[in-house]
Amino acid sequence: MPIRLQTNSINIKLSKVFYIFLLCVLLGKLNGQYNKDFEKNYTPLISKGNLPKELNLIAFEKAKNLTDTLNPKAQNHKINKDFYTLTTFSEDEILKSGNVLYNTEVNDYINKIADVLLQNEPVLKSKLKFYVLRENLSNAFAWDNGHIYISLDYIARYNTEAQLAMTLSHEIIHYLKSHQYSGYRKRNEIIKQLSGKLNNDTIWKQEREFSKAQESEADMEGFELLKKSGYNTNGIPEKFDLMLLSDYSFENTPFETDYFNNQYLKINPAIFYQEVKPVNIDANYDDTWDTHPNIYKRKKAIEEKISSQINTEGKDFIVSKDEFYRVRDICRFETILCNIKDFELETCVYHCYCLLKKYPQNIFLKNIIAEVFYQIAVYKSYRDINGGVFDYINLKDNDKTNSNRDSTMGHVAQTKKMFERLNGEDFLLLAINQNYKLYKESNFSEQQLKTNLDTLFNILSKVHNLNYRDFHKNETEYNQRTIYVNDSISKNRKFVDAIYRQSAFIHYMNDKEFISFFKDTSSVNEFGLKYISKGRLGKIPDPDIKYKKYTAYNKEEIKKISKIIMLDPYFEKEMYKIQDVESFPIDAYNNAIYFKTELTKAFEKEKVQVFHINDSRFDTSETEKYNHVALINNIISENDMHYKLSSMRTFATKSEGVIETKYGTPYVVQVTANETIYDNVIFLVNGIKVLRDIKMFEYCMDIVNVEKGITVYRISLEQSRKVTEEELKIQIDSDIKNILTIKNN
Repeated sequence: MPIRLQTNSINIKLSKVFYIFLLCVLLGKLNGQYNKDFEKNYTPLISKGNLPKELNLIAFEKAKNLTDTLNPKAQNHKINKDFYTLTTFSEDEILKSGNVLYNTEVNDYINKIADVLLQNEPVLKSKLKFYVLRENLSNAFAWDNGHIYISLDYIARYNTEAQLAMTLSHEIIHYLKSHQYSGYRKRNEIIKQLSGKLNNDTIWKQEREFSKAQESEADMEGFELLKKSGYNTNGIPEKFDLMLLSDYSFENTPFETDYFNNQYLKINPAIFYQEVKPVNIDANYDDTWDTHPNIYKRKKAIEEKISSQINTEGKDFIVSKDEFYRVRDICRFETILCNIKDFELETCVYHCYCLLKKYPQNIFLKNIIAEVFYQIAVYKSYRDINGGVFDYINLKDNDKTNSNRDSTMGHVAQTKKMFERLNGEDFLLLAINQNYKLYKESNFSEQQLKTNLDTLFNILSKVHNLNYRDFHKNETEYNQRTIYVNDSISKNRKFVDAIYRQSAFIHYMNDKEFISFFKDTSSVNEFGLKYISKGRLGKIPDPDIKYKKYTAYNKEEIKKISKIIMLDPYFEKEMYKIQDVESFPIDAYNNAIYFKTELTKAFEKEKVQVFHINDSRFDTSETEKYNHVALINNIISENDMHYKLSSMRTFATKSEGVIETKYGTPYVVQVTANETIYDNVIFLVNGIKVLRDIKMFEYCMDIVNVEKGITVYRISLEQSRKVTEEELKIQIDSDIKNILTIKNN
């Protein structure tokens, strides 16, 4: 009996050991599976399941439903009505933009964290909805209706689940304290005080101080909510450090300056910074005019709370450490797509580099780098293609810079330096290598890579006057050359010593497929350029694009239009009262309806069929249509960044036949207009205060082929006066007639 007991005991112990071993194996497989998902590729997020019921009503209906419940005799009736109207229209634009993701893996994880935070508050949890925003905003915000948004790139920055939970806690407090509504009321009080006052800085500072007080309250009470939930609070000060770096990349991994080199093609290391200084941010930056307190002050306040705690035990991860890192990687992949859409191509390449260190075989990342190099090679050669003065660097909008931030950007500065120093020819060499390598690995089956290469080789010949005779064909020739080229005028190069040019293609020069690109005189490419074996043409115009003062169009594409998809026109009306902004969403809504009606009539009058893909609403089951609208919006948004070279296609988002198959046309038209009234602008004329109104009107019509990702037609107008509805109708008719004239000639 005792022996049997001992045997059973041993069996039990062995069973436990085996169970633990099996569990570890399974967990290891799961962890490995997380990585395997991204080892080879990445599939961008799309919304799934049923859409929220908030998308089923148009903004006008939602606002009316809310304002009808208000007591018209209440003291603050007008303020309340305006608040509900403004916030409803503002949020509706976000909800239906296509940039909000519904029911994705990231949404599920955020909701799990919210369940932990509100485990003892089921009623409160039922009032809240958490949405993920596909934008590089590094932001989270709460609405007084219980909707809380967080941007993907914000999630991409955190190091622990507790830090992410702190952000959600902060926003939950904003909701509980009705900060959005109280802030709106405070702003209205400020407006009343401003009447007739020239020196109003003191008054506006009151509004900023009120906003900062709200943020501090959300920090302090959000911290308490986090602590009660069982999360470790010791890592929260680091969260504020990450907030300080929100203008920069999500990682600060050292960049290997030879990363894009091979045995023969080498970038001169001298073009890079020899030393990357640490990011230096002034801890005492002035927050007088900020809506949020100085971040160091916020961090210090949290550190003081932590130091006063008796018990600081808690967990960095409660839901799942593995799930956190997986979701963070997803958000980092999505951040790269947003980099492209926002034309932050240097940062995009650096982010790809960071993720490739973890997933070195990921084809998604490799393709993006190849495409970025291709686009920059074309952009930097564009002045030579069209004889214009365009330069990629001049196009960049450095709105990320801030006077409170040091110019040092961390290791991402190395890719920025590379993009600045390498010229069009240098990027052509890099782009050809990157694209051909992938083309060869695809067994020469990827048509887009072939089109890229056709274009690059044609530009190499026509713009930079190079052909296969200008490159080494074997290692013997390469070994005879041991120093950089020093001839500063050779081949019309700005930085002759940036790349060992002649050795660029040694490993491909005996490849028949590669050589065929040099010799092909009938290739199909982005600009219709024909390869020439030697000799340079002067000005090489793009035959498909005609530039006028505000108009660009592609004649061949316009001729193909018989059916067009119309996105709901967007009309914004704003009034500036001295320093405050008030929107008029009802007027804007009515004008958008007017635009839509007139635009439809004008197209159909000219026998062009119009399909309205969305009518400012989506049924809960119309997730596919919502994803299509999101797809189109993202293509148009990225395409909008190519306004200087409208034949360049988009590549962050691709339709791949989805839109044309579903709706019978690849052509989409979008009209946007903005009417701005600067009310009572103060001028001093001979020492006398003069008040007058200034009216501005901006109008833009875009037609885009979403399958090719290129601009078909664009007109952009800006007028310093008020525009009547009749004038809008005339403008729309004029545009349609212009398009049809091009189509029929």
